[in-house]
Amino acid sequence: MASWSVLPDGVWDVTNDVIEVAIPVFDALDGLNDDFVLAINGTRSSAVNDAVVAFLGTAADELQMIQGRVPGAVTAAREATNALNHGDSEMAAIIQSQAVRAGSPPPHGAI
Repeated sequence: MASWSVLPDGVWDVTNDVIEVAIPVFDALDGLNDDFVLAINGTRSSAVNDAVVAFLGTAADELQMIQGRVPGAVTAAREATNALNHGDSEMAAIIQSQAVRAGSPPPHGAI
């Protein structure tokens, strides 16, 4: 069995950095819909409308996944670190496995 040495402070530092960088991205994504409405209404352009619809049609799932996966990964990293530092490597592996699957889209072609 592998031996793990995890420094909780290092995990917290990295996850705090991830959160710090993610917050402005999430804020921008949260306001995106309003910005699109303003762009469409402001230009009254069918080309802008078509472009926005096309973009949202292709990017919506990925954007939603990002908003769910980043916080889930941060939480899982912290929980797995706690489990490892309490000697529970099995629980750490379970947490890690669940976190990896949580934000993943279904395989291409899956129903």
